Formats: sequence, structure tokens, C-alpha cells
Amino acid sequence: MKRRCSQLGFVQSKRQHCLWDRYFVSDKRHYVYCATTKVACSSWKLALLRLTGKDISTVRSVHIPQQTDKFIKRAVHYKHSQRQALFKKYYKFMFVREPLERLVSAYRDKCDHDPDYKWLSRAIRRRRQSTNSHHAGTNMKRLGMLKQVSSRTFGSVSNFGRNLTADCCCLAL
Repeated sequence: MKRRCSQLGFVQSKRQHCLWDRYFVSDKRHYVYCATTKVACSSWKLALLRLTGKDISTVRSVHIPQQTDKFIKRAVHYKHSQRQALFKKYYKFMFVREPLERLVSAYRDKCDHDPDYKWLSRAIRRRRQSTNSHHAGTNMKRLGMLKQVSSRTFGSVSNFGRNLTADCCCLAL
């Protein structure tokens, strides 16, 4: 992944655009965890919260910083010079997932479970139907769907492209 991010120019050129709120820091255990969407980040955040040894019963969602920041710091709370020192000294880790699996998971999460994205599945079906009318056979239909799902339009709507940039930023540090 680091090689591909480098080829895309993300590792060096996007370093200044890191989303510092995605980095969870433990000064006690000397680690920095880069949370990446659609790779069990909720489970990992919960595990790291439990490792603090504190009572986390008040945390209703690991995705609400106002709840989690009481127990675990994020890199956004450190000054630039402090972050540089952390990234030099602390163990850094992140989890990745096979990209197509991750994309399908994001699609299912948004289109099947989030009412704000119901329009997206209909739009994809319409475009898929127009693409499929030019091709015969199941494999071509699947190819058309893959092209649709990975298109710039879908990427911008789901923030998948923005998250890829941020994932590459994790590797740059």
C-alpha cells in the first residue's frame, strides 16, 4: 500500500493534509493508531478504550470525539512539534483491507442502511442499466458495476477517495 500511495503522489505531497483526528495516541503504551474506515475501526477504537483501564460505560459511540477524548487522546490535541516527536518515538499502526471488499462494504453500509444515501443506489442502478444495455453477459454487467462504483462520482459522494488520501497520509508518518 505504501508503494501505491507513493506512486499516486500521496505520501509526500499530501502529508500536510493529514486528518489528525484519525490518530489515537497512548502516552502510557507509546502507540499511535491511525483509524481507517471500513476496516473494523469501531472495534479497534473500543478495544483501545478498554485498554485504558478506565470505566468507559458513558461512551455510547466510539465515533463521537466528545465521548472518547475523555479516555484516549487524538493527535489533533498535540502541537505540531509534539506530533513529530510522537511519530518518531511511538509504535505506529493501522489496519488495511482489500480495496474492493472495502468499497463493497462502504456501498452496503451507505446504500442499505443509511436513509440519506438511498438515492445513490437508485442512481447507480440507472447508470448500470444504461451501461449494461451496451454489453451482453453477466461478466460485462459486473464490469460495468465495478466501473460505476469506482467512478469519480461515487468516490466523491462516499468520501472514499478522501479516505484513501488520508490512509496514505498515515503511511507517510
